[in-house]
Amino acid sequence: MPGSKHDLDADLARLDAHVIGPEEYDDIPELTDEWFAKAIPHIGGKPVVRGRPKSASPKQQVTLRLDGDVLERFRAGGAGWQSRINEALRQAVGIAYGGFSEDPERGIDPPHDQRRRPR
Repeated sequence: MPGSKHDLDADLARLDAHVIGPEEYDDIPELTDEWFAKAIPHIGGKPVVRGRPKSASPKQQVTLRLDGDVLERFRAGGAGWQSRINEALRQAVGIAYGGFSEDPERGIDPPHDQRRRPR
């Protein structure tokens, strides 16, 4: 470790002035796609977490058989049809959930209050 700040400044200036020659390239590892895939990016000294955040209540994958017309109705609403089925099931069993669609074409009615409304 250098004895004073002056020594450190002189070392840094010498390093800045150094030009890497062709013979020194063999010492530098090749940065491949595999190397970058394993890299952990950091911002402000902290690792950046990649991917979707973990849910407090994760979904569970199940296999479920539904009538074709029911499935067709939900799929006709476009993307998010599986979430709409989940919302409809929550509504049917009386479990509150904030992600309901207000669009009647999407296949379910939002629970505006706790009372069951006739269809």
